[in-house]
Amino acid sequence: MSNRLDELPSDQQSHWLDYIAHCALGEQECMSETGADQDEIEEFMLNNDYERCPACQWFEETFKFIDDDGAVHEECEDCREDK
Repeated sequence: MSNRLDELPSDQQSHWLDYIAHCALGEQECMSETGADQDEIEEFMLNNDYERCPACQWFEETFKFIDDDGAVHEECEDCREDK
């Protein structure tokens, strides 16, 4: 099954990556405007080096789960700093 988001032009893909990662309603608006479902959004974000933080539920760039010493964490950098 193809992912609708992967079929978008690169400028639209960049828009949705940024919007989903930085806007609280980004996922809902993406689903509404593109017809993508939650699984497609999850796959699209993972394929573009974003992961969902289990603590805050926001998508963060993968590098934010790695600290300066190279240790990989389950929570994003912002959640680790809030503790």
